[in-house]
Amino acid sequence: MSLTHAFNLDLDNGLRKPGDLVAGIVDVDEARASELNIDEIRVELLADVKTQIRLGTGDAAIQSDDRKSLMTAGTFILWKRDNTATEQIRATTHKSYPFTFTLPNNNLPPSFHIQSGEVAASVRYYIRVTGSGKGRDAGDIRINRPFPFLPYDDNPFVDELRAVEHRMIKTVRIPDLESLPLFTKIPVVIVLRGVSKILSSSSALNSSRFTFPIPPTSPKYLELRLFAVCTTVAQAKALTFRSEVSLMGGLGKLDMNIPFEGSPKEVAVDIEPPEWIAEAETNANGRWSQLVTFRTDILFRGTPTFKTSLVKLDYELDLKVVFPGIGNDLKTTICLPPISSGLHRSQLSDDNQSLDLPPAYWEVIDEVDYPKTNLATDGKQ
Repeated sequence: MSLTHAFNLDLDNGLRKPGDLVAGIVDVDEARASELNIDEIRVELLADVKTQIRLGTGDAAIQSDDRKSLMTAGTFILWKRDNTATEQIRATTHKSYPFTFTLPNNNLPPSFHIQSGEVAASVRYYIRVTGSGKGRDAGDIRINRPFPFLPYDDNPFVDELRAVEHRMIKTVRIPDLESLPLFTKIPVVIVLRGVSKILSSSSALNSSRFTFPIPPTSPKYLELRLFAVCTTVAQAKALTFRSEVSLMGGLGKLDMNIPFEGSPKEVAVDIEPPEWIAEAETNANGRWSQLVTFRTDILFRGTPTFKTSLVKLDYELDLKVVFPGIGNDLKTTICLPPISSGLHRSQLSDDNQSLDLPPAYWEVIDEVDYPKTNLATDGKQ
C-alpha cells in the first residue's frame, strides 16, 4: 500500500480484445482514507484519443491539443467513508474491492502511442480509480493504469501465407492479401537484377568483364526499414510525419538506435550465374546480367493500421541496396497494404501475442490535482 494514497490498484496488463473482461482489485486503507478526507473511492473504464501539434519554437510556438473519448463503461463506487466508525476500527481496517468491466464489441481502434518532434498522438485504454471528498483542499487523488487493446481481424484467416499468391511491388514480392496480419511471419522476396553496360561480343565468353552493377549476395548489404506514417489532427490543424520503427527481415547491419527484427541466418539467398544477353538488333554486342533473390520473413508486432477523426496510421517499407561507389545505392519506398490485428474470434488466445508499444504508453501517474495533459513532454494520462 502506498504511503501517500489510501488505495492501491491491482490490474494485470495483458492484451484485451472486444468483449473481454477487465477485472482488478482496489485495496483500501480506511484509516489513511479518513486522514486524507476521502469520502468515496470509485473506479472507471476509459478510453480516449489524444493528439498534440506544436509548431514553432520558444515563445512563438503554437500548440494545439485535441482529445476524443472513445467510450465510458460506467462508474462503480467501491467504498464510502463510514462516519459512524470509531478511529480504532478505521485504524485496523484494510479492505479489498474487486471490480469487473466488459469491453464493448463495437469497432474500437487499437492501442497506440507515437511521438516525433512537434507531434504526439495516443490511443489509450485504462482503468481510473479516484478518491474524492468535500473536505479535500488538494483535489482528487487518481490512479490511472493502462492496458493494451486490439480489435478483432475481420479479414479471412489465412493459415499458410507462403501458399498465397504474391504480388510484385517494385523489386519486392509480398502476399497478395487485402491486409497483412500481426504476429504472423510474412514471406518477402526481394528480386535484384544487375545489368551491365553494352559490351562487345568479345566479352560474351568472359563473365569477369561484368563488374558493375553486380547485385549483392549478402543480407548485410540490404536494408528493409519499417516506417510508421501518421497523420495527426488537433484543433483543425493536420500534420503527416514518418517515424522509423525497426529494421526488418534480418537484413542490414545491427543499429543500436533502432530495433532489429529477424536474423541474417534466416535469410535465404539464391544466386544465379551471370547470363549473356545479346542485343536483338545487331547480335554483335550484348550485356551481362545476373539475378540474385533474397527470401526472408517479416513480423509485425506494433499497432495495426487504423483511422479515427484525429489519427490515421499507415506503414511503409524503405528498401536500400548497397552498391560500390558513392551515390550508387538503390533506394525505394514500398507502400504496404493495411496491417490488421491477426486476431480472429474463432482462435484461442495466444500468450505470445504481445503488442509492442513504446514505454510512454505504459507510464503510470498517480495524481493529486489532476494535471493538464501534455503529450509532448511526458506522454502520461
